[in-house]
Amino acid sequence: MHPMSTTLLAWGVDLTPILLIANLAVALLAVLISQWTRSRPARFAVWGLAILSLAWWATWAMATGVKETVTVSMTWEIEPPRNPHPYLKQTHVVLYFSRNPNHHIGFYSDKLATYLRSLPSHEVNVVFEVTKDFGRVRAFHEVQIGGLSNWDGEELYEYTGLSGSSRGPSPWP
Repeated sequence: MHPMSTTLLAWGVDLTPILLIANLAVALLAVLISQWTRSRPARFAVWGLAILSLAWWATWAMATGVKETVTVSMTWEIEPPRNPHPYLKQTHVVLYFSRNPNHHIGFYSDKLATYLRSLPSHEVNVVFEVTKDFGRVRAFHEVQIGGLSNWDGEELYEYTGLSGSSRGPSPWP
């Protein structure tokens, strides 16, 4: 598997449990402090804020870091004219999202290039593991390209890109 991230925040570290526990501790502390006050409105306010805060973090915990497996139709090109790493020895392969060809993923892999050349067309289904936050894609990595589930090449030089305008439909279904 070759991980690909769309943002620097997608390191695979999920801070949600830590933040949820910290919020729980702060809410508990606020409730304990409110018990020392004699003002009934202050107590209700603290309890209300604590419940609201916990509800928000519970929603956050359930809606962030959601992992899905998604299959996307893509087209491919081998040795395109623009090569960001011409010094690499492996074959340069670019996969373009069919829904929005301005979005693409580049690889350097002889095995992948050989496999794609064996296909009857320039279309291939790619299976991604996608991480979403509140329904929006935060990170993704490809786990299978057509019938190929591993490939050789310079993993550190895989890249995502956007050519032309970012307008158009999301590349994700």
